[in-house]
Amino acid sequence: MERGSSIEAADRVDAAADPTNGCYLIGQADDRPNHAFMLALFLLIGLRSIPGSPSWLLLMYSLFSVAAMVYIPSHLLLMQKRVYAQGWLKTSIKYLVLATVYSVLLVFAIVYAVFAGLSS
Repeated sequence: MERGSSIEAADRVDAAADPTNGCYLIGQADDRPNHAFMLALFLLIGLRSIPGSPSWLLLMYSLFSVAAMVYIPSHLLLMQKRVYAQGWLKTSIKYLVLATVYSVLLVFAIVYAVFAGLSS
């Protein structure tokens, strides 16, 4: 019984010494935002379409949306670099391929949603 507990203790020490500790897979390894934060950014960007908003608020939304559109792709690239721990060339190629596939799938989803909305 004592041997089992020492193995468990060694596993805990190994897990504590591991800087990733499996957390990079869910985006919570450090204080950087995750997908929920990015979805909140998209929500705030969408708020500028509310009718009757004051002009200063529209300006703030526009500035915020520009900042978010620069921040989100760069965050995703840095996150992918950190998770896969590969060189910049390989990470950049993977990033571009995944971004292209994601964009194509998003276009198909939007077209499907439009046609589904028109047919109902």
